[in-house]
Amino acid sequence: MKFAIFLTCLAATALALPAPSNSNNGTSGGSNNGSNGAITASIIPDFGVTAGIQSADQSGSCVGVDNKNIPCECPPSKEAFAQTLSTFVSRGVAGASAIEFSTNFTDQSAVTNLARVNAMINTLQNFNFDKTGRTGDGCPAVSAPNLGTIRTQLLNGQNVQIGGK
Repeated sequence: MKFAIFLTCLAATALALPAPSNSNNGTSGGSNNGSNGAITASIIPDFGVTAGIQSADQSGSCVGVDNKNIPCECPPSKEAFAQTLSTFVSRGVAGASAIEFSTNFTDQSAVTNLARVNAMINTLQNFNFDKTGRTGDGCPAVSAPNLGTIRTQLLNGQNVQIGGK
């Protein structure tokens, strides 16, 4: 009798759930289908650091913002970054961090752009994840200070466009 009540409750719960939607507003996080824009190098903001500038105080390192040492391959080229970001967005995860990135570039709301810049920062910090399988194997934030600046501006209510016209 208890089992029959359980099954009845289970069936009622399933009927109350909303049906899956086939609509797509261009938000990617597991899917990029139906989007009205592509993740290309042209939508990636300037990182603010040039890769490969040797550090004077640490052999084998290069210079990031505020003369912090960074790996010499950081930041990556915009083309390589856009490709990795696109891969991570299609999965909905960068390393172990869930990400969302709307490719509907007519949506320049602060919420959407904050999600975009957060996805970019997570991608930067997990850039080598597909090669090594290690979360956090990428470039430190000091290798792309402009992404942090954009994030701060958005959090402070400033209008910053990402990928818009």
